[in-house]
Amino acid sequence: MKQTKDVPRGRLFRFGSLLYLGCILVVSSALAGPPPSCHGENFDGRVRIKYVIDGDTVITTEGEHIRLIGIDTPEIDHEGAASEPGAEKARNYLIQLLRHPGTAYPLIYGREKHDRHGRTLAHLFLPGGSNIQALILSRGYATPLTIPPNLRYHDCYRESTEQAYRQRQGLWSLAQYQPIDAADLTGKERGYHLIEGTVTRVGKSRSSIWINLGREFAARIVRKDLDYFPALDADDLIGNRIRVRGKIYRTNSQLRIYLHHGSDIRILPNKVGTR
Repeated sequence: MKQTKDVPRGRLFRFGSLLYLGCILVVSSALAGPPPSCHGENFDGRVRIKYVIDGDTVITTEGEHIRLIGIDTPEIDHEGAASEPGAEKARNYLIQLLRHPGTAYPLIYGREKHDRHGRTLAHLFLPGGSNIQALILSRGYATPLTIPPNLRYHDCYRESTEQAYRQRQGLWSLAQYQPIDAADLTGKERGYHLIEGTVTRVGKSRSSIWINLGREFAARIVRKDLDYFPALDADDLIGNRIRVRGKIYRTNSQLRIYLHHGSDIRILPNKVGTR
């Protein structure tokens, strides 16, 4: 095993200052809306909404499926499976926002205009310019989903998430969305989680960087995404306690999370249990 290194404090500070749930002041009121940076202008077009599939996907009157960039809501029941906790609330909130039939809602397309399923990727707005994704995040009805290169409004979505997280709104009040230590994982976890632990090893392959929190869990950064971790020196993480976020998947005997962006990881105080 690689020996733990002394990590320069300055580097850790620069890295930590960029990461998720950093020390950013947010409005303390539970009624506060998204930050001003979320407001939209210079739209690419307008669409009329026919149907809301779930909290992050809609169908226009033209039959176009639009996937809202930057957020991920729990899954609505599909093929007999029960809806995930919070799914109906997210969908109902989006229906409420889009409650005026015939309204033309402005949008801004992602840098990548379509996802692998052929859905249009876009930021959607109310007629006055309020960012719908930010509204959903600020109330805790969605988790952030940062997928480069579609990073417009990233700061807005991060701040909206932090607001809901600090106030334990929506999903952030549920047990699944509370931080869990990697040592306490059972191996059965799936879905979105916040995982904490001490970095014991950093592995490197041709395609990826692997940040191991013990033997049973690793966070993966694909090398092509390293530009979105500009302050990261993975080797400097060894021996430090971190928190990562994302959807857990299992490969062989190990649970893993893909990290897509620097906001998916945060350095924590090394004392176990410190928040």
